[in-house]
Amino acid sequence: KLMEQFWSDDMEGGDLRMQNPYWIAYRNPRNTDKKRYMLSLAASYDILPWLNLSGRVRLDNSNTLYTQKLYATSNSTITDGGENGHYTEARGYNTQTYGDLMLTVNKSFVEDWSLNATVGASINNIKADELSYRGPIRENGLPNVFNVFDLDDVKKRAEKTGWHDQTQSLFASVEVGWQRMLYL
Repeated sequence: KLMEQFWSDDMEGGDLRMQNPYWIAYRNPRNTDKKRYMLSLAASYDILPWLNLSGRVRLDNSNTLYTQKLYATSNSTITDGGENGHYTEARGYNTQTYGDLMLTVNKSFVEDWSLNATVGASINNIKADELSYRGPIRENGLPNVFNVFDLDDVKKRAEKTGWHDQTQSLFASVEVGWQRMLYL
């Protein structure tokens, strides 16, 4: 026998749509699973005693799976009118890559003069994509069987969203010193 929600009509209060609190907690579950990994690498090389080249790379990737199961007899307002339940599945893919390269000069001339300079470039690349399916379980389907293949063909919705952002930068800094007291 199909487990049904008990919530009398007089509890709904007219147009106010409510559900049994037990039902909300245990028969309308939402779950998010996330798999993530991060990698970083830094390297530095002294070309000359006063000239250094360094670089860094950082990678941060994650994959998420979000599911929402609304069991049969849940409020029809949130199940898009589905009598057998409602299911949502969304898969997200996120990547972020950062890298920079810097050339540093730290040189003294004669006895009184010094030069400190840095020249570099960086890039930050962020990308996010998500594909989701949601909708009521079809009328001739099995109640409370949650997968995207049992969704109502007319009422189901598929969405693909995403965005991409990239920042590229160049930077430089120069400092000239005299007798270790005056810098420009």
